[in-house]
Amino acid sequence: MNKKKLLWLLVSIVIAVLIIWTIASQCSSFSLKELYIDILTANKCWFMLGIISMLGFIYFEGKAICVIIKELLHGRPRKHGVLYAASDIFFSSITPSATGGQPASAYFIMRDGVSASVAMITLLINLVMYTFSLMITGAVSLILHFDLYKEYSVLGRILVIIGFLILILCAIAFIMLVFKESLTYYIANKIFNILVKIHLIRNVEKRYLKMTYLLEEYRSCAQMLLKYKKMLVNVFVLNLFQRICQISVSMFMYLAVGGDKSYASSVWAVQSLALVGSNGMPVPGAMGVIDYLLLEGFSHINGIDSVANMELLVRGVSFYICVGLCGIITLWGYFTKPRIIIKDR
Repeated sequence: MNKKKLLWLLVSIVIAVLIIWTIASQCSSFSLKELYIDILTANKCWFMLGIISMLGFIYFEGKAICVIIKELLHGRPRKHGVLYAASDIFFSSITPSATGGQPASAYFIMRDGVSASVAMITLLINLVMYTFSLMITGAVSLILHFDLYKEYSVLGRILVIIGFLILILCAIAFIMLVFKESLTYYIANKIFNILVKIHLIRNVEKRYLKMTYLLEEYRSCAQMLLKYKKMLVNVFVLNLFQRICQISVSMFMYLAVGGDKSYASSVWAVQSLALVGSNGMPVPGAMGVIDYLLLEGFSHINGIDSVANMELLVRGVSFYICVGLCGIITLWGYFTKPRIIIKDR
């Protein structure tokens, strides 16, 4: 871990502590004693399903990455999918806008003898499928529980709308790279020039080269998808399972502490919309934003005696324990796996 990532790790820990302290001190419904009793007396079956769902979130991402690599390398499978996923999840959670996740995952993929180009294409494909799966689960939640969404505060509704707009724009941009490549480059250049004119971009030449490189990478990824349609479907399904596992943690935790089963789908929708609304926010792990959206959503569900306790329990399992476990897996992989990094072919 370089100094920059170590710094972001420390910043993330401070942010996490401040958020937990804020929720505990500012929410009148919070009770450490009741939270402890809830955990102690929780239904073991539902609680274990929540833990399994959290583990499924890691597993299905790793499985999707391995499926892509196997296809691109014509049948040469990779067995360290959990490590690829864990490093992505851990570093995505401690860096702004999840910028550190893909480079960390690419590092471990390349250590297994995969070229840099294949590693990056793999992660780009997985990112695209992540975007579509999150958009679909969010849309389903919004449609089926629109009445719940309407009860959100203005800020809560705006955050969800912004999240959907970011997902839709990403999807449109990728589709355009497949079918309207020249138009995409034209629009990107126009936006870039506008940002330069209003002095929002410095080091113009360096930034332009980076933009061109990213567009070329996405174009290559888009063309690759057209060649491997069956693989694309499989990876999308795996990403959808991953997203369902992540969202289901909150539902299982709610049921574990005695929640009414008739509101289980509402809890699921709250978690889903929170993920959409926090998407793309320039905060490590979307901390603060997703906490706010969870508190907002849970406050409109009948039967939750302590919204703060529910939020901390859900976030504790789905994020803090998950990230901690991913950090341990990443550290283990770094010190135990043989280093066989190869140059791009």
